[in-house]
Amino acid sequence: MPQVSIARSALLELRERMARYNYPTAVWIVGPMQEDCRAPSSIEEAWLIEKLYGPPPRWVLDIVPLDALKENPVEGGQTFHVEKVADISVGLLTSKTVLRLSIELHRDAIRVYELDA
Repeated sequence: MPQVSIARSALLELRERMARYNYPTAVWIVGPMQEDCRAPSSIEEAWLIEKLYGPPPRWVLDIVPLDALKENPVEGGQTFHVEKVADISVGLLTSKTVLRLSIELHRDAIRVYELDA
């Protein structure tokens, strides 16, 4: 089971973003999948996309309604884990082995990092 930690600066930012909604919210993290539907179809396309937008994110973080964590989004080979981190409900969907994740605030973006165990 993965362990998620959230840096203090990211906690404040996440809470502020979550407070903008008129309903209970949670953090939804989707991260590296064996089969990624966003993956380019060729090396040339991958090079062009990376040149235009930078390297693709391994993890995607969204703020979603709290009820979304009650749904079971798991398909074959995927795992879904929900935990409470500093009073924030966090759902993690992945198809790769993940031991530890850290959520940090970097400039104006919240980033998700895999940490070595």
